[in-house]
Amino acid sequence: MATGPAGSAYAEYGARYRERLARSGIQLTLVPTEGAVANLALLRDAVSGVGAGFVQAGTTTAAESPGLVSLGTVFYEPLWLFERGLDPKAGFAALAGRRISIGREGSGTRALALRILDLGGVGAGVAELMALSPEEAADRLEGGTIDAAAIVTSWESPVVRRLLMAPGITLASLPRADAHVALQPHLTKLVLPAGVADLGRNLPPADVMLVAPKASLAVRRDLHPALQYLLLDAADQIHAAPGVFHRASEFPAAEAIDLPLADDALQFHKAGRPFLQRHLPFWLAVQGQYAEAAEVYARAGPLLDTQANAPGEGAHACSAATPALLRTYRAMGRTDEAQSLATRCLEVLRRRYEDEEGTPRDTDTAFALAALAANEGYKDEAVRALDNNIERKPLEPFFDPRLPWYRNLAGHPGYADYLAERQRRMEQARAEMESIQEQFPNSVIVRMIRTGQPP
Repeated sequence: MATGPAGSAYAEYGARYRERLARSGIQLTLVPTEGAVANLALLRDAVSGVGAGFVQAGTTTAAESPGLVSLGTVFYEPLWLFERGLDPKAGFAALAGRRISIGREGSGTRALALRILDLGGVGAGVAELMALSPEEAADRLEGGTIDAAAIVTSWESPVVRRLLMAPGITLASLPRADAHVALQPHLTKLVLPAGVADLGRNLPPADVMLVAPKASLAVRRDLHPALQYLLLDAADQIHAAPGVFHRASEFPAAEAIDLPLADDALQFHKAGRPFLQRHLPFWLAVQGQYAEAAEVYARAGPLLDTQANAPGEGAHACSAATPALLRTYRAMGRTDEAQSLATRCLEVLRRRYEDEEGTPRDTDTAFALAALAANEGYKDEAVRALDNNIERKPLEPFFDPRLPWYRNLAGHPGYADYLAERQRRMEQARAEMESIQEQFPNSVIVRMIRTGQPP
């Protein structure tokens, strides 16, 4: 997991995730970085070994990071601007000619601070901008060798708590916070109440206006679903408690800000963990899922062996469950068995679907063949099977483009054409149905469609 520099919220939360996953027998290796931008670079790199990390809102897009998905937002990370000896009423003008830490290259702090300061008219030519880590900035601000430090991190960060209590250092209230939110919609306006850091000393002495992006827990699309569920469960345990800026259970949230939500995250936020993971230890739950897959394969095997005499049965055994079985085997390291099953099922489905000259003859098998071919990397064959079937079954209910094997076809021009044509036919069918309902509003069939009940 890519985290952040020492003293940051990313680093602190990373340690909590490591502790939570250890309870399920999973060793989570933490990779310290300079921050959100560096985390993104590691997540995009398929050979980095990093499968998860914290990402700051506003630092990427789905188009820039097609291999990543989000498990949801997990906390606010405000922009804190701490100052020493500056006029709090002067706003950005007080920063002119001053030495300001804006975070190191690769940090989310630097990316956001540069935008905020630029909007306030404080660019590199107006102030001396310095690349310091949060702890370095705190040390130098307390020592008086810099005048201000911008830090993007959560309220729970040790550096924030330290500087709020430090003598001679004040937390600046951001002028025109509402305007910043309007210009950068991924930001949220927050208010730090007076006295919340120390009621006895009334620190801070007045309410402070802040702006904050939300942090998301991002993962690679190919991260195993069981590990995604473990991370989601840990996020629920770590971030659900109320805080200064949020209510209880506000986080983790099913929000897609920069990256799309993972399918498993959508399921988790709706229904929680899978049944086996709710009631069994993680290792036993995964073994249980594998045992279930093995049992289905054991039942399918005899049908596959009889495919020469009864190809219909063999094709049925190699239908919608096959790609899921293959992924289960490969996740458990049973690659030889997975390859054997894939080879046999492809042979059965091809024989059932096409005659010796390659002419389609069985449309019922088309979607099973398309799913398996897509899963095994035969993209052209998968798209061809889908295309050949659209005339006869354009609205096939068992086709779902969100399934992982169909996601393998993303970027294939033929698949894009298929989806567009399928959408067109669905809209046409919907329009025809609406027309029928308007023409025959009192017919028995229309009443059944509207109510879902028999007449």
